Amino acid sequence: MLPALLNKSVPNFSPSIATIPIEMMPTMASLFFDRRMIYVNQAGQELLEADDQADLLGQSLQALVHPLDLSRVEARFRHSETTPGSNRPIEIRVLTLKGNPRLLTTASAQVFYEGTYAILVVAMDITHRQEMERQLRESEQHFRRLFENMQDVYYRTDAVGIVQMVGPGVRHVLGYEPEEIIGRSAEEYYPSPSDRDAFKTAIRENGSV
Repeated sequence: MLPALLNKSVPNFSPSIATIPIEMMPTMASLFFDRRMIYVNQAGQELLEADDQADLLGQSLQALVHPLDLSRVEARFRHSETTPGSNRPIEIRVLTLKGNPRLLTTASAQVFYEGTYAILVVAMDITHRQEMERQLRESEQHFRRLFENMQDVYYRTDAVGIVQMVGPGVRHVLGYEPEEIIGRSAEEYYPSPSDRDAFKTAIRENGSV
């Protein structure tokens, strides 16, 4: 167990930061020596789906890092082993002990631990963020497909009524290209301003039309 964050090992760390017990950190913190894990905190154990922290000790980079990212990670380790200071954060894929993939943002640095140099790796799990971004992209693509195939005129404005988006149906209904309308006031295309006023009132009262 590591009682503190290697307070004399990482340059430019303030004393207050250097004395924070890494077992309490909410993100994964681990130490590697000779490309094998020699320490991992509780957050790392949970992230890598180990029943016990001891199950991770001795695990090699090859066993933990996704094959497609292994060469990048090994290059960063070589840099850390020969160069003081920290590597900039990158995103890598790893495999848990149960074989499940995880996407991590990681940073690493050379540290001095128990009379020798080791590599400190700090990682944050961003797997769920990636999944949310994927779902958002798919939702946007689905919306675009529906939007672009609508025969009626569908448009979206900002808070002051400037058109931000308009469907291709406007060509058949009004005879304009969508690009001609985007950026202009929607009121310009209503035969009577009172028609637009009715929409405004409905939006104020109901939040949508």
